[in-house]
Amino acid sequence: WLSVSANNTYFVDLALGFDVAVYATAIALLLRYVFDREVMTSDRLWGAASAYLMIGLLWSFLFAIVDRIHPGSFSVRGAISPLALHDLIYFSFSSLTTTGFGDIVPVGRIAKTVATLQVIVGQLFIAILIAKLVGVYPAGLNEKKLEELESSENEDGERTGSLSPRKGQVVA
Repeated sequence: WLSVSANNTYFVDLALGFDVAVYATAIALLLRYVFDREVMTSDRLWGAASAYLMIGLLWSFLFAIVDRIHPGSFSVRGAISPLALHDLIYFSFSSLTTTGFGDIVPVGRIAKTVATLQVIVGQLFIAILIAKLVGVYPAGLNEKKLEELESSENEDGERTGSLSPRKGQVVA
């Protein structure tokens, strides 16, 4: 409000900096919770989805800072022009998801670098989240199956399976 009432752009820059700091801190804390070594729960999955959305918003604020420091960093349908925040949010999410429709394009060197970093972060986030999911769920299922095999008996009361010296292998 200070930038509007005082007609001073310094407060806009200050607000963008605070926005970046708050979102970065919130994302870091949320990801620390999501990628903890405990079992992945639906609560953690919702946290991961929230973190992904917050990452998109964080990068839109970073793009706004780049556009304010280096005017003309983005081209809209071939014409270089400053972007409104809703355009930067749109550009951020189309870059984060690697959709890249092409109607907004970074033309400045710093804008291209920031956009490239965002694409890398977006892809790494998805890859690491999937790796976490794959690493958590099957481990619990395999342990359950091993317990069932250890305790299984045939009709005569004899054990039908036993574990070999190599963990996880079953020999009849």
